[in-house]
Amino acid sequence: MIWNQPVVAPHYDFNSLIEDHPDLQKLITVDGHYSFSHQPTVRTLTAAILKKYHGITSELSPHHLCPRVPNRYLYLQWLSQISEIILPKGDWSMISVVDIGTGSSAIYPLLGASMNKGWKFVGTECNEGSYKLAMANIGRNPWVEGKIKVVKVVDPRKILDFTKISIDNNNNNNNKDQLVLVMCNPPFFDTELKNSVEFDTKIAATKLVATDSELFYPGGEIRFIKQMIAESVVQQQHVNRWYTSMVGQFTSLKPIIEELKTKGIINFGIFELNPGHHHNNNNGKNIDQGLDRYIDDGSSNTPIIRWVVFWSFQATHIPDFLGHQYSNKYKGLNGLITTFKINLKTPRINIVPVIFDKLLKPLNCIEISTSKMMMFKGTNNPSDEFNVVEVVVAGDVWSRAYRRKLKRLTAVTTKTESENPGVAVKKQRGSGVLFPDKDKSIFQVIFDDVHNQIVVFWKFGYNEKIFESFCGLVNREVNST
Repeated sequence: MIWNQPVVAPHYDFNSLIEDHPDLQKLITVDGHYSFSHQPTVRTLTAAILKKYHGITSELSPHHLCPRVPNRYLYLQWLSQISEIILPKGDWSMISVVDIGTGSSAIYPLLGASMNKGWKFVGTECNEGSYKLAMANIGRNPWVEGKIKVVKVVDPRKILDFTKISIDNNNNNNNKDQLVLVMCNPPFFDTELKNSVEFDTKIAATKLVATDSELFYPGGEIRFIKQMIAESVVQQQHVNRWYTSMVGQFTSLKPIIEELKTKGIINFGIFELNPGHHHNNNNGKNIDQGLDRYIDDGSSNTPIIRWVVFWSFQATHIPDFLGHQYSNKYKGLNGLITTFKINLKTPRINIVPVIFDKLLKPLNCIEISTSKMMMFKGTNNPSDEFNVVEVVVAGDVWSRAYRRKLKRLTAVTTKTESENPGVAVKKQRGSGVLFPDKDKSIFQVIFDDVHNQIVVFWKFGYNEKIFESFCGLVNREVNST
């Protein structure tokens, strides 16, 4: 993985697209700006982008929602980056993505399969027309054969019915080595808004075309995601599953986060999908200039932001740059802080090897290892010197309280072994005694040469106090060094 790598929208060359599809000239207004209110042309544009830049052949229905490609891409790119954290060895053949409500275009499975060759996708769909169109679009792309399947949902009230969703070819949903990523773009509107003046005004402004199942759900996106949370709690023994959903309104975040907390879920976070964070093209007109309006509905000249809410029953954590928002408007909405940064006084000198030798190596660790990690926009010096140390510990092994506990329990263990020579006493490597799994933690100490910082990342663990204590330990060593 690349540390601090941003999630950015893709670059599309509008001039090139117009050369291939002259009809796209209709998007250009007399003053040289782009207008995305003409739905037939937007469908042509979307199909052209999918074909030219992602190798996807698609036919987009005039009666169904036309997906805007960039924000779908952002969502999938973010999933790809968190996968490198959750499954660091990179066996992407063990990743399955479940797309709840895949839609007529099957945009997420098709786009995701083009971005991540080893992933497999299962889409669910409750609308008969959307299901048939999705199957047809998948059939237009023979290169995805065996990688994507769509399941027709009979009861739309059961969102995460894994008895109907087979994530591998052996109908085995319990493979502990399989990473399952659930993604969703839920219906935005409450059913009660249907035929209301508010909704009619929205439709008139955007010329939005979609089916009821794509737009409406009782209670809107908040109720939909709350139902996802409730069903995930019932399935929490399947710790290999990560649940995510796009959120369309900022005001929806608070009730969703409160629901996660009410259900006792502590491993959760928010990621902001901002179409304003994209590559610029200086070669004349390009789709990036109108990206913000293309992404949503054509009615706004400012970036239209979406969010991803995620949660898991694993103890593996996502670094803050992929799951934590620092702006004041997110106060009270974030999950656990997983990253601690220490500013260095000396300019860009990698002191991780010093921390390894002086501080971490002498600790009573279960495992300790070193590696190199690339930094986004870093120097990425190809020298043999490592910039990451990873430690696996049974608890706060650096504390006096731990050492006293270890001494006491070691004495008890020795006595038990001497009195019962025929009885095996279970030991934990690195400590000599069995400690609770809830105290096991994995930390990474990273040198970030871009920001001239030592970063402590809480990669795994249940006990936040152990993380805080470890950060204090490293901070004291850095300051003394």
